[in-house]
Amino acid sequence: MSTPTQDRTRHAILLAAIRVLGSNRRASMREIGEAAEVARSTVHRYFADRPALEAAVGSFVEEEYARTAEEARPQDGTGLEALMRLATELFDRLDILGWWFLMPEDEQVLDALEEDEIVGTIVDRGHADHSIDPVLPGAWISDLLWSLLYSANAHTRFAVHTRGEVRSLFLHSLRKSVAAD
Repeated sequence: MSTPTQDRTRHAILLAAIRVLGSNRRASMREIGEAAEVARSTVHRYFADRPALEAAVGSFVEEEYARTAEEARPQDGTGLEALMRLATELFDRLDILGWWFLMPEDEQVLDALEEDEIVGTIVDRGHADHSIDPVLPGAWISDLLWSLLYSANAHTRFAVHTRGEVRSLFLHSLRKSVAAD
């Protein structure tokens, strides 16, 4: 059982790891600690080594995706409305979910299979209610969504456009790509 303070410290370390390793995959535990505003020894108290920290980050990101999908209310409205809500929520959490874009490709494929279930259910409903183009299969739309998120993540990280502009471009591109005519 952990205390609220321990939970906050662990959370701060995980967020710092995502930020720091997102910029420099070779960053040290000390650099992660500095970003979390804790000592390196504190990082090691929570995570014995780098593989343990990266595994914890992976679990944290998966939990965040599940929470994000639930908060997007994928069962409400038309399929297109649900997809756009999910996309908006995913974009708003790119600071965390962008971690997946740093993973080796073989690990990304495993995660994508799990994501297809959520997006696939939304797309099936969109096909049935005629809000999503019936020519586009669920796996295609899932890949499209994640490809657009990858591009949005890159554009926000490297300040090509403002975050608001990227958000608008991302949502516009997705809607135009999948909406039934």
